[in-house]
Amino acid sequence: MPLSEKLNYIFEFRKRIKDIHPLLDKCFPIVVSSYDKLDIYDIADEERYTLVKTEKNEFGHIPKIRASFPLESYGKRPVCIITEDVFDEPNGYAVVFHEFIHCQQYEICENRLKQRLSVYKQALLEKNYMWELNYNFPYNSEEFISYCNTENNLLQFLTEKRKLIKDSLGSANYEYMTWQEWKEGFAEYIETKIIEKTVKNVEQSDSLSMSRVCLYKTGARFIGALKTKYHNCDENIESLFEMIYENNN
Repeated sequence: MPLSEKLNYIFEFRKRIKDIHPLLDKCFPIVVSSYDKLDIYDIADEERYTLVKTEKNEFGHIPKIRASFPLESYGKRPVCIITEDVFDEPNGYAVVFHEFIHCQQYEICENRLKQRLSVYKQALLEKNYMWELNYNFPYNSEEFISYCNTENNLLQFLTEKRKLIKDSLGSANYEYMTWQEWKEGFAEYIETKIIEKTVKNVEQSDSLSMSRVCLYKTGARFIGALKTKYHNCDENIESLFEMIYENNN
């Protein structure tokens, strides 16, 4: 299937999933990365992507990139950046909408929320602009491993585990954890819902290395636990961050 058809199928796919969450109704520019160039596709009308710009790949080639960030050369607009092979994966379109969720977070409240975080302010002082990726979180601590491995998804139980993490690992580490649980955890939560609705017989691996990806899983799990008590808590994503951050006591 030509790339143009793969891209435009996004709009057909959206019809199947947009009832999962209101944020899934919006699509964003897509940047297709290859070895030496970036092809920027934007929405020409309601259901068609058009190539609007090609530029040199200044980031360096990253195989299998799936990311989202404001693209400086495209008016700092939030974009989904991928390599074309994402569409060959059984859950590839769910991944694209995962990145669209990050675009929504950026547009709605991300920068405002970050201003509250001491870990973000410290990263700026140190000019560590990749802090979200390289923060030295104690993934191998006993408290965090216990939190990750628990099979009890009750809100009260998870809240107690989170309070232990805050008390034992300190407020800065707790800030980073909750930030990632909100940002990546929410996108993971929505992606999982999409996969459950659209993909048959997808095998989910239970093995998980102790790394930042753990926070995708713990965040999605905690959001699910919050929704058992506060059914509409995910509709306002800024308020959702408050709930994730405050639920430790």
